[in-house]
Amino acid sequence: MNKIINTVVPLMTALVQKPGLDSSAEQINEAAKNITALMTDASNKTFKVLGQDDPKFLSVINQALALLVAKTWVTQEIDPQTSERITQVFISVIDNIDIDPDQAFGQENMAIGIDTAGWVTKCLPPIIELREIDPDKTGRGKLLLGQKPYEENIAFLQGKMTAHIEQVTQKMIVKDPDSDKSIGQAVADILAVIIQSQFDALTTKVKAIVTTEEQKKFLKETTKYPEGILIKKSFAHLDDILKICFPGTRED
Repeated sequence: MNKIINTVVPLMTALVQKPGLDSSAEQINEAAKNITALMTDASNKTFKVLGQDDPKFLSVINQALALLVAKTWVTQEIDPQTSERITQVFISVIDNIDIDPDQAFGQENMAIGIDTAGWVTKCLPPIIELREIDPDKTGRGKLLLGQKPYEENIAFLQGKMTAHIEQVTQKMIVKDPDSDKSIGQAVADILAVIIQSQFDALTTKVKAIVTTEEQKKFLKETTKYPEGILIKKSFAHLDDILKICFPGTRED
């Protein structure tokens, strides 16, 4: 039951934001049908690619997938291709994580690989949005994330986030799986907010550029960040915050 609840809650929370509690009962019911259909379609497509039919595997993966579906629902316009794009992004994360189903399902707690997938998906909406508006990286996608393919951006983000979580957990006095998971969740939640905030700030900055001199200045700034100004600046802010949240766990 807990796993079902953990899948449903992100979707219901998304409905609170869109269409919102000031909507009519009919609007909310229609939105609930649509987000549920989006989740079902994305789930079916994901498991078709993964080639898995184990119900326990499906349950755990769907918890992570629901986070991405919910974020996408709130931040983007939904069209017939949205579920396919969600699947592509989710698979690009899962492909870089070693998931052992035998390890994951003997206990109520999920294996760290599944947890990581859920944590990473929280950080992806801005990257998804950039890929939507600039799939070939000829404009804003290239400006904010550099020339590498989006899949490499996601893999880099995942690797950096995992390293940050590992560094924090290794230096904590209390060491047990539950505390490690709580720390990982906290780091992911903080990073997701930072990336969204940085995306909004950088997007506003790009839109405000009107002169050639301003354009040259911004382009010069982006060249300092080969891994993408969005991700690198976000992790710089994360470092600063983690030193406050978890004193003594971050290296100078």
